[in-house]
Amino acid sequence: LNRLNDPRYPNSISQIIYQVDQGIYYQYSPVMDGRINLPATATARKAVQDALTGRDPSYGAIGFYNPAKTTNRWVTSQPRTTTIGGHVFFKN
Repeated sequence: LNRLNDPRYPNSISQIIYQVDQGIYYQYSPVMDGRINLPATATARKAVQDALTGRDPSYGAIGFYNPAKTTNRWVTSQPRTTTIGGHVFFKN
């Protein structure tokens, strides 16, 4: 939800989730491969509830990545806020 408060991003959750990057692919892999259409897990539902009530374990992050799966220098150079479950969260 932090991207909703950042003027660099669209103005709705749906627009953020389905935002096309560089005109060719979606930002989030679950959108690209269709996993977004699977039923939400209990963990995902809990994370959404927490976010909607103001809890932010990412400390204001607007992005995240899995260091085991990316070599992108730009993303790995961003200021980190925390690591959760193998994903690094960052602000820029």
